[in-house]
Amino acid sequence: MSKISKVQLLTHISQDLSDKNKETSKVIIEFILESFADVLIKSVGRGDSVSLNGVGTFEPKTRVARKDKGSTESVDKDEINFCDFKMSQGFKRRINS
Repeated sequence: MSKISKVQLLTHISQDLSDKNKETSKVIIEFILESFADVLIKSVGRGDSVSLNGVGTFEPKTRVARKDKGSTESVDKDEINFCDFKMSQGFKRRINS
């Protein structure tokens, strides 16, 4: 499994757009990606779900405070908020084909 960096994602998108004879600069694409990430983080942080057709849904979740009993000492774990991602059926089909 590998990670795609922001620079690699920008390169892939600009190549895809240039293949379709559209003139789009990396600066514009970077602005769009940063804006998307900002809106996504703010929305999920407010407790809203963000759904992208054909991709999936980002949902806010909360892991309740608990005691970790996995070690010899009992350690308190604070409540945390996180983002859960559920793939759409179309996304699952495309990555598994």
